[in-house]
Amino acid sequence: MLKALKSGTTSYYPVFLFAVSSLIMLSLFRLGYFILFYDRVLAATNLLRYFLLGLRADIIQVGYFTLIPMLLFPLLNSARFHHRGYTKT
Repeated sequence: MLKALKSGTTSYYPVFLFAVSSLIMLSLFRLGYFILFYDRVLAATNLLRYFLLGLRADIIQVGYFTLIPMLLFPLLNSARFHHRGYTKT
């Protein structure tokens, strides 16, 4: 599957890139928040639980954002939406 994603033969590659980049960015924001509010975070919870629950919330959020494109891609990828005879003039 990863080989198909890398080769660009599937239309899910942009969604895959969006999901991975979103998870990285949200994790970096969580790390920045932890550095900024170190005392408050450790007073509320331990470090492992903070990052695992944050990762769980991030995965859920990215899943919601990618749900609609993942459901629409099979419809938009059908032959009637492709313009195979299109030439640039």
